[in-house]
Amino acid sequence: MSKEGYSTEKKEGDSKVVLERLQSFLKDKRSAETAESSISYPKPSTSFEQSSQGTSNVEDSSTVLREILNHKKAELLRQPEIIAYLKDVSAALKK
Repeated sequence: MSKEGYSTEKKEGDSKVVLERLQSFLKDKRSAETAESSISYPKPSTSFEQSSQGTSNVEDSSTVLREILNHKKAELLRQPEIIAYLKDVSAALKK
């Protein structure tokens, strides 16, 4: 870990990446929902088809959330106060 801290430029870059990924995910989700709702006749489906579709939405959502949390974790680990705290804890554990 470095001592230079967390620069505003890096913070803005991380936030932009997270925002872009979230926006693209929501855009894809909206377009998929629009495509599904444009069908004017009832489509017969099995319970297996419904559950597999629900599972993929949950997996997509959890992937996006995991990426956001990883960016937030990286952001925290670049802050000098957090670095100092982790070093103190590490030193205390070594004693």
